[in-house]
Parts: sequence; structure tokens; C-alpha cells
Amino acid sequence: MKHSDDRHDAFWLAEMLRLGILPEGYIYPRQERPMRDLLRKRGHLMRLRDVFGGEFAKHSESQSWAKGDGNDVKGCGKIGLHRCWGRVEDLAMASRISKETIDFLTHQIDQIERRIDKQVRLKGAYRFFRRCRGWVRSWR
Repeated sequence: MKHSDDRHDAFWLAEMLRLGILPEGYIYPRQERPMRDLLRKRGHLMRLRDVFGGEFAKHSESQSWAKGDGNDVKGCGKIGLHRCWGRVEDLAMASRISKETIDFLTHQIDQIERRIDKQVRLKGAYRFFRRCRGWVRSWR
């Protein structure tokens, strides 16, 4: 758009509405907003956990002892990390910190998910979708 004033904006919005291509927003009911915010926090924590898992994979690939993904950190204990890194103490420390952070974030995510499971009740259409989803997977 070349012009940006209220008159042109109103015309543009009216034209989009006439064509049926105006995206609609959804305003959550007030009682559902805290759950939405909790789910957003869960998503944020999951993205953070993925970042630390990626760092662990990067460390392992830089030492060429294994090629894998961030899930490799799940099975490693403190002894396992030192065995993997050998005498590279700095890398072992960085990996240990990543693993401890992943474990902490996983604990927080689990707490959120337990709370969500207690509070959320699926609406009728979603219950039907969950039942059908299993059938679709077996059909493929």
C-alpha cells in the first residue's frame, strides 16, 4: 500500500471483508486465558529444551565420537558424559550443564502437563477427532 492513513486503511479493510479474505481474530473467554498462557509457557520451555539438546549434539559432533541429535543427552548420566569426553574437561562441563538444564526444563514441562491434564476437558468435536486419529494412523 502506498498510502497509510485512516481513510485508505478503512477502504482496504472493507475491500478485504467484501472479498471474504479478512483474517479473523479470536478473543479467548476470560476464564480460558490462564490456561492459554500456561500452554504458551509450556511451548516456550519446550523450545528452550530443544536448544540445549542441540548444543549437546553439537558438542558430540565436534568431538566426532557420535553423530546424533539432542535426544542423546537423555540417556547420559554424569559418568557417561565424562566417559564420552575423556580428558576434554571444558566440553564435559558444558555438556553436564546442558544436561542439567534439560532435566530441569523437562521437570517443569511435566509439572505443567500434569496441571493441564487435571483441568482440560475436551469438547465433543475434539473427542471425536482423538478417536479418529488412531484409525487414520493405522490406515496409512
